[in-house]
Amino acid sequence: MQTAWENEVSAFLRGLSAVQTKSLDVLARKRAAIMANDMAGLASLEAEETQLVHDLQACLDDRERLLLKARNENLPGDSIRSLAEALPSGKRNGLVDQVSQA
Repeated sequence: MQTAWENEVSAFLRGLSAVQTKSLDVLARKRAAIMANDMAGLASLEAEETQLVHDLQACLDDRERLLLKARNENLPGDSIRSLAEALPSGKRNGLVDQVSQA
C-alpha cells in the first residue's frame, strides 16, 4: 500500500516525465523544421512551445509546493531525491529510480 508521500512524489514525477517527453517531441519537430528550412512548420510550433513553458513552470511550482510541505513535516525538503530517499525503505526504491530517470 502506498503512502500519501509516495503518491504525491510519484504523481509529480509522472507529470515531469510527461512534460519532458513532450518537450523532446517538440524539439525533434523543431529541428526537422529547421533542417528543412520549413518556416511555416517552425512557426506552427510556437503555441506548443508556449504551452511547454507553462507546463514546466507548473512542474516547478508543484516541486516547490511538495518540498515546502516536506519541510513543514520535518522531512528533507532540499530536493525530490532527498525526499524520496527519506521514505520507508520498502517504499522508496521505485521512487528513487524514477527520480534518477527524471
